[in-house]
Amino acid sequence: NSFCTLLVMAADSGTSLTEVFQFLSNDRADVRKMAIEGIATNSMNNAEMTTFVVDSSSAREQLLTLLTIKEKPLLGQLLSALINLSVDAQLAQLLSESKCINRVIRLYDSIQREEDSEALLPLQEMCLMLLNNLTASHVAAVNDFLQVDDEDLQGYNLEVMKTHYDRQSDDTERSQKLWFLKICLNLTRCGEGQKMLVDDGEWFDEVVSLIANRESEARLATTAIQIAHHCCAQKALVGTVASKGLASALTQRTTCFQSFSASTQLIAMETIEALMTDEAGMQALEEINAKKYFAAFSEIDSTPKEVREFVKQQLLPFLDDINDVFVANEEDE
Repeated sequence: NSFCTLLVMAADSGTSLTEVFQFLSNDRADVRKMAIEGIATNSMNNAEMTTFVVDSSSAREQLLTLLTIKEKPLLGQLLSALINLSVDAQLAQLLSESKCINRVIRLYDSIQREEDSEALLPLQEMCLMLLNNLTASHVAAVNDFLQVDDEDLQGYNLEVMKTHYDRQSDDTERSQKLWFLKICLNLTRCGEGQKMLVDDGEWFDEVVSLIANRESEARLATTAIQIAHHCCAQKALVGTVASKGLASALTQRTTCFQSFSASTQLIAMETIEALMTDEAGMQALEEINAKKYFAAFSEIDSTPKEVREFVKQQLLPFLDDINDVFVANEEDE
């Protein structure tokens, strides 16, 4: 039809995209439907469309305004377009500045409240995929998610996400927990996000629980280790983190139940090293005799070479020194 012809022309030449996006606000429902479907179909890896939406605030607003549409198939098409377009970091940042994050969170919440929410799991997942793209784009998007400039609402979205996380099915195929954790991982790439996640006891307790529980799904535990690693990057938080059982969880999960890639094991060891910089962290390691675990771990053939070397060079010498002093003091008494 004429619309598809126009869209094909627009894909080759950005000059017609203005007219294409104007169809999104057309009075006729069938025209709006064609516009959404056409844009979604042509949005993946489309540099011309991405550039157009970056340059056009009205195009961005037209897309975001449609997040309130009731027709679920069309909403899925719209979310698909936004996910594809938000892969571009600059566009993701601009969408965030247009309050896209709060709109998507409200949309997710409204879908959750519908009677047939189980049938709408794909839409819920698409909302989370979009939030993941947005929060991965820029620190400004993270700050927008965390609402750092609003004292009354700071961290509110984090609480909302935890509520929805807790409602997830234990069925790995249906659960969206991994997307929630990926969003948390993005949030903890900046200091504000690290602090808010650690201060939110429920979220960080869940991170530690995923690491400690040998039955937790490997992808969830791996992401939890990455989140913990981010949080330990801020020296002021290490004492708080150490008091929440992270040292024991990391030590025992990684040295006793080797189910992680070499890169994840290395991240875990780097996190242990960070915990050693705080008295509470060192005490937590001594309480479980971490030296014994790491000494054995560093001699196992299946332990990756780079991990063994890190443990021997960065962890064991430090634990030796502390352990020797502790034992010597006992003998003096």
